[in-house]
Amino acid sequence: MEMKNIESDIVTLLYDYYDMPQDMIIESETDLRTMGMDSINYIRLIVKIEEHYGIEFEDSILDYGTLNSVKRLAEYVMANKYVEDVI
Repeated sequence: MEMKNIESDIVTLLYDYYDMPQDMIIESETDLRTMGMDSINYIRLIVKIEEHYGIEFEDSILDYGTLNSVKRLAEYVMANKYVEDVI
């Protein structure tokens, strides 16, 4: 799976589940907090990503300041998707 596909999936999740206006441009580097995402919706997004990709985010990495953009979330999925596939 390519990084751009993962980023696209995460953007789709944002539009579908978090009432992001369809005309809002979500760039891969955009800080989710600047788009109005609060910590509760952030955790809900993490759960949706986990369900979609069949992975589990480690509690120690669930820092809103660390995985705060589509790109960073996609990088985590990319790195951990293949680990899950191997196990």
